[in-house]
Amino acid sequence: MLRKYLQIAQRQKWAIGQFNISTLEVLKAIVQAAVKLKSPVIVGTSEGESKFLGLRQAVALVRFFRQETGMPIFLNLDHGKTFQYIKKAISAGYDAVNFDGSGLPLQENI
Repeated sequence: MLRKYLQIAQRQKWAIGQFNISTLEVLKAIVQAAVKLKSPVIVGTSEGESKFLGLRQAVALVRFFRQETGMPIFLNLDHGKTFQYIKKAISAGYDAVNFDGSGLPLQENI
């Protein structure tokens, strides 16, 4: 479903903001702004933030607000450092994941 919204945004020349969260309060503020603006939004967690919140808990919170508001709210693992952790995020129900290979040697990163 995220892909659909990204394609619409690209065609219509607008962007979907992504904002990282580490607490419920920050998530609530982001959701309130998205509702007010009637805009899809991507909520992100870094590995550290998702370990603090919990992968499944972050998924559950985003799903709750998606159902509660009817808004397209998506969850992204931002800067996943290992493939193992990325797999955990996918299994937990994240809508998108991004791999960060910046800590790898150049040839491995490419």
